[in-house]
Amino acid sequence: MFELAPMPRFRLYTRASDYAHLLRDVLLGRATRGDDAARLEREICRRFDVPYAVCMPQGRVGIYLAIKHTIKPGQKVVLSPYTIADVINMVICAGGRPVFADIDRQSTNILAEDIERLIDGETGAVMVTHLHGLSCDIERIATICRSRNVPLIEDAAQSFGARVNGKAVGTFGDAGVFSFGMYKNVTAFYGGMIVTRDERLYHAVRAALDATPYMSCSTVIAKAVKALVTDVVTSPLLFKTCVYWLFRFGYLHEIRAINKHVMVELDTSRTHALPASYLRRFLPVQARMVMRQLPRVDANAAVRIGYSRLYYEALSSIPDVVVPAFRDDGSYVYNYFPLQYHPRTALVRSAMRQRRDMAVQHLKNCASLPSFAPEYRDCPNAEATAAQVILLPNYPRYGERSVVRNIAALRRFFAGGGEHFSDDDVNRLAELHMTSLPDSNVSVLGAEYARAFYRYVTDSSRELTMIDRDAAGRISAAAVISLEPDSLPRRLVFRTPLLWHMVAHPRRMFAWALTLRGPAAARSHMPELILIYTSPEERGRGRATTLIQRAETHLRRLGIDAYEVKTVADPSNPTLAFYRSRGFTPRKTASELGRRFQVFERQLHEG
Repeated sequence: MFELAPMPRFRLYTRASDYAHLLRDVLLGRATRGDDAARLEREICRRFDVPYAVCMPQGRVGIYLAIKHTIKPGQKVVLSPYTIADVINMVICAGGRPVFADIDRQSTNILAEDIERLIDGETGAVMVTHLHGLSCDIERIATICRSRNVPLIEDAAQSFGARVNGKAVGTFGDAGVFSFGMYKNVTAFYGGMIVTRDERLYHAVRAALDATPYMSCSTVIAKAVKALVTDVVTSPLLFKTCVYWLFRFGYLHEIRAINKHVMVELDTSRTHALPASYLRRFLPVQARMVMRQLPRVDANAAVRIGYSRLYYEALSSIPDVVVPAFRDDGSYVYNYFPLQYHPRTALVRSAMRQRRDMAVQHLKNCASLPSFAPEYRDCPNAEATAAQVILLPNYPRYGERSVVRNIAALRRFFAGGGEHFSDDDVNRLAELHMTSLPDSNVSVLGAEYARAFYRYVTDSSRELTMIDRDAAGRISAAAVISLEPDSLPRRLVFRTPLLWHMVAHPRRMFAWALTLRGPAAARSHMPELILIYTSPEERGRGRATTLIQRAETHLRRLGIDAYEVKTVADPSNPTLAFYRSRGFTPRKTASELGRRFQVFERQLHEG
């Protein structure tokens, strides 16, 4: 079914009732009334089978307090560099010295072997991150920390609800920290939670917060307004008719004024002191909001796991792509599905052109940021991951059909060799076409139309454009296969200046439309090799054969087992012998406007 625009790359886990309850409680003066924070803490203790839990104003404040009351000032904290800069700042503000351990590419989580190698007599704690809803190798890491008598803190901000062998992440170490931030799978706009089995740590954290005032209602309301705006602009009707096209334009044209609105972290500066506004108490109205969401956690995770299975099964076998392993045992709840590819900008641009919406992950390798230069350590996996992660949408309201369309768009990109065509490439294709095929309809319509034609087919998800380059890097041969040749003339009318050129060349354009569509008797609805040519100086060097072989490889990846090509049925036409010599089978001939065409078919399973 045709879709004008996609579902948004993300949606918040909020509901209309969350805003209604917040507004009601604020207007009635109930935002700070009630023992709901204590009730939430008891419920978290019950769910996670721990004796202590403390509500936090933010997840990062939980990291600060857990580190501060675990280590001695100046001790080392071994942690992942692939996180937000403010996590590193919380360690520094708490008196710790960050020591970066590299990560595993597939899970994007910290490597247990790197932790073991970095622990020394100055290590005060190890902090692991369960990123993207994917549990790290927590059982092995916990064993290492126990054997070395080093405290273990878990940053489970993105993995609320994940369990390893039935045990909740966040409960393997001395403390676990969760986030209820705006974008999390359990949200209170702001907020978080520390869980622990350490009574001393619990009382220290509790004492630190009990002396602070409640978070300002205006702060929570401001965040709620931002969330409401996000919910409105990502609502399917508004997003598909307006918002998507704005952000698509901004991304494809690299307009930072637009793109900055979907970049989560812009500030990577270093901080030495905890901002005074961070130490606040969680509001009862926020606790009530979290309590209403807890019954949906497992059901939402099950939907995300189902979508992630589709992504994994379709994409895990593609060369040069890194995706997380698939687990349905609860250890991976896939709050996001991170795919890694280089260059990721080419893949995202292709997806945008195919009317799909997906996000580049903006987390940095903090080990190489200038702001943390004193703590620099070479972490090649984190460096590569930070440059390559794309977050594929899998939130519960996304829909299986949207996941399938994303997969189709990605497979088209990889089936086409992952080629990204610059404006210079498009101009070269148009120039080469006019030089090599001067009598073709594209050439007769002139350079302007030739550029428009190639701009379309190189961007189209329904055409595959293969090229070969000479020793100087210039395009020297090209081939275009249309996966839907019957619809190509109609698409060209609406996507190129075809109508204008039809006015000036009505007979030529009519003939070309019929030629592209194929003689009526010959239409088979199978993919068609519509163009193939080589620059005059490169002819006779096997360029065309190479392109055909590459095209067939890409078609096989798409599960296509046959395609066709047609050429003028003139005994003097050398392409007749060319196709016969390469295993193409003559299928039929057809006449069109006084010309006869030979239609060849190529069965790919024959090799």
